[in-house]
Order: sequence, then structure tokens, then C-alpha cells
Amino acid sequence: MRLTDGPGKAIKFTLKKQRFKYKHCKATFIAQASIIKKFYFSSILSKNKIAVELTKTQSMKLIRQRYHVSSNTVSRILLKVASALNPKGNYLPVHLSLDEFKSVDDVEGAMSAILVDPHNKRLIDIIEDRKQQSLIRYFHRYTKEARAAVKTISMDLYSPYIGVVKACFPNAKIVIDRFHIVQLLNNTINSMWITVMSKIKNSRPTDCRKLKSPWKLILKNADPLDFSNYHYHRLYHEQMTEQRMVDYLLSLSPKLQQTH
Repeated sequence: MRLTDGPGKAIKFTLKKQRFKYKHCKATFIAQASIIKKFYFSSILSKNKIAVELTKTQSMKLIRQRYHVSSNTVSRILLKVASALNPKGNYLPVHLSLDEFKSVDDVEGAMSAILVDPHNKRLIDIIEDRKQQSLIRYFHRYTKEARAAVKTISMDLYSPYIGVVKACFPNAKIVIDRFHIVQLLNNTINSMWITVMSKIKNSRPTDCRKLKSPWKLILKNADPLDFSNYHYHRLYHEQMTEQRMVDYLLSLSPKLQQTH
């Protein structure tokens, strides 16, 4: 039996096991040891250490040399650990959340997808690529029953996600999370604000500067707007409140006022 005490230190010793025999059927069996499994030559401790080493960025050849085992042993440990992390394919929670994040440099795509159960905030899996075909292949690993049981999927406005939901989840409804709804509204107002400012840039330069200067006021909620405290503003040449400035800016364009 081989017992690795640490990197570069291999201990080899012979383990003698007692053999027992049933008198009534003449069958025999051998006593088992807690430090090694049956039919194996490497100890459980050595395999656990190799599994920890596999979580680091290094070659399997280096691990094999460090722990004095064969390449096949390292490969078997890797496959065994990975099989425990793979989804079983027969269960998905009723509610799912799908989002992307900046991944590491050695993956195929620049962004990876993350799958979360929003009910208990449990991470389900990290998908290497967020492209539509990659996500469809991933979700098709689950059974039809598991995918049909999903009722809602919370996600952003990334268009390939919509195609994934239609292709893989027949009963799921798409729920756009609040952050992206607010972001969409702000982008819409900003787009209209820039359009109005470009139109009056040459004909009404003063109003154009008024739109450009306190542009954040247009995105501010109506309730926090200050309507009682007056301050002198050089572009208006008079005392103004935040509420009066917003009203004036919105009056410059009916479309901007309607969008707001």
C-alpha cells in the first residue's frame, strides 16, 4: 500500500489483512482497513490530498510526480470529484435566476452564466459560456419533466436568454429583475434627452446648456425633488428650485415630457 505523507514524501508498506471463512457455506472474506479501500493501492488520505491539489491551476503530471501515483489514478480521482458536482439532470427548482458575470481568461467565452435558486439563494451551477446554443445544450441535459416544472425564470434583457427559455422551458414565465427595469427606463430617458439636446444645440444654445448642466435632475424621482429652497442659477439668471428647473427642462420638448 502507498501512503503519501505530503508532497515529495511517499511511504510504502505492506498491509496484512486477516481472512475469515464461513463454516456453513465455505465462503471467505477479508477484513477491511479504514485507511484504504478494497482492491486499491493508494490510501484514502493520499486521494483526498490529490483531490485538493486538483482544485489548483497546475498540470496533472506535476500532481502525479508529487504524490508518486500514476496518471490514471489522478484522472480517476478527477472524474470522481467532478461527477459529484455535475447536475443529476432530473431536478430543477420551481423558480430560477439566470445572470452572467466576467469569467476567467481561459474559458471559451468572455462571459459566463450563473444559475441560482432565488428562493433559498443557493448556487445551482456555473455555465462556462452564456451563448444561446451553449445554454440550450446545457439545459437539455435535464429531463423534460424537470424543465417543465420550472414556473418562472428571473433574468436581464439579454436577448439570447429569451430564446433559451422558449426552447427549454415550456411552462416558464420570464421575470425581468427590477434593476434592469430601472436601467431600461433611465436609458430611455437619457436617449430622449440627448436627442432633444442635439436638436436645439444650434437654434437654442442657452436651453441646450440648461439641459446639459443639471441632467441628473431629470432622472431623479419626483418625491425627493426640492421645491421649497431657492438658489441662484447662472443659466436661469434667477432663483430656482430643483422642481422649477425640471419643469422648465421638460417643457422644452413634448416628447421628453411624455417620456419622463
